Amino acid sequence: MYRDVIRTLRQVTDRRFARVLMLSLALAAVVFVGLIVAAGWTLGSFAVFGTGWIDSIVDVFGVLAFGVVAILLFPAFATGIQGIFLDDVAEAVETRWYPDLGEPRKQPWREILLSNLELAALVLAVNLVLLPVYLALIFVPPLNLVLFYVVNGFLLGREYFEAVALRRMPPAAAKRARLRIRGHVWLGGAVIAFMFSIPFLNLAAPTLGTAMMLHMFQRLRGRLGDEGADTGEAGAIRLGDGTRGMRAGIASVLLGGLIIGASVQTFENRDQDPFGSVKPRPMRLTNSPQELDGQGQIEIWSRLGSPDLVRREGPARVWQYTTGTCVLDLYLYEAGDDFEVIHHTLRGRREQEPPTPGCYTTFIERARSRSGPTASVAPASTASPPF
Repeated sequence: MYRDVIRTLRQVTDRRFARVLMLSLALAAVVFVGLIVAAGWTLGSFAVFGTGWIDSIVDVFGVLAFGVVAILLFPAFATGIQGIFLDDVAEAVETRWYPDLGEPRKQPWREILLSNLELAALVLAVNLVLLPVYLALIFVPPLNLVLFYVVNGFLLGREYFEAVALRRMPPAAAKRARLRIRGHVWLGGAVIAFMFSIPFLNLAAPTLGTAMMLHMFQRLRGRLGDEGADTGEAGAIRLGDGTRGMRAGIASVLLGGLIIGASVQTFENRDQDPFGSVKPRPMRLTNSPQELDGQGQIEIWSRLGSPDLVRREGPARVWQYTTGTCVLDLYLYEAGDDFEVIHHTLRGRREQEPPTPGCYTTFIERARSRSGPTASVAPASTASPPF
């Protein structure tokens, strides 16, 4: 393993390898900055976890939490980067260190697609499931790092080893080879996971990790027996010289899909009932925003529907509803297992502009039009003067 790392670092100054590394760095930087912005906007504006103590961690650590989340999810998004530059990295490494190797096998397009999708989805899904655990362990640095390296060591080791092995052997043989030297693969994956956990170095991790794993594969081929021999697949649909273009195209689509999916996930269930079968408490309807004071989240949702924006202001969650003429801000503070309205403001669209008559009622009518009779307007005889 030490020799594999040293050989990888020694090639950084190689002109051909350095060119690929610079291109990879530029793309990785764009993706990583996008992840930080997306994580900051999502965690800073929304009660993502719905659990007070986890949301409090995000409040306390602020920008640091955004960076941590981006680092944790970046390996999954970097799968696309690795796919785009895999052949260029491999050719640069093989030209310098393994010039006696023949041409790599031509991979069927279905194989490339399935392997990229499977590995990227696995890394992303596992890290999303463990995200609350990572944040909870932020107070215990050794444990959160150990968990990250153990889990992602396995995932990234599998991902990067199979990516380089598939250039020289069919999928079934690549999997058998990985299982035969799984300890080495896991350790190599842990080294790659370490690179992903270091700011700035993580931008180079897709390229350096690919080169390091290729050195490991070549070093251990003698232990693989027949698995290590270059083989092809008779009758497979091949791409000829277009394999690289297909790989880059699939990787680009995969990378873009992951980014778009992460960006829109917050709004996916926006207009659905977030409280399931939980029923709201009885509420005295007055058609004035005062009726919301002391009410919990489900009561507000039942009355006004989903807010147009949820943001944080210190310990408060601010639910904002807007129309073309007015803005309603509800300030909710933690109260036991729920958040309740402590304060509200109703104004026009511009700062210091008073609300128009009937402003509050428009929010109720809008909620009723969106979700049927969920929100109802109080009878005129009990209503307060309209705002």
